Amino acid sequence: MNREKLVDAIEEVLTPVDEALDEELRKHLERTICNEVSQLFSTARHYDNGRVNSSSAKAAYNIVKPVLDDCIDRLMSRKS
Repeated sequence: MNREKLVDAIEEVLTPVDEALDEELRKHLERTICNEVSQLFSTARHYDNGRVNSSSAKAAYNIVKPVLDDCIDRLMSRKS
């Protein structure tokens, strides 16, 4: 088997492996991002409720607050 045919054979085998790895990476990143966003909102909620008063909780709240304001503004504008 010459080198070109060997490379073609390896590419044929690796293509489905690459696709499977991409799908697994995507799933992992999705779970990780969901967890991080959930934690961010949870920390912001605890700060807003007065349960936690740390600088990291305040920073989380400051990140989340504009998102919340935008969502609330959109919801309220639908009612008008």
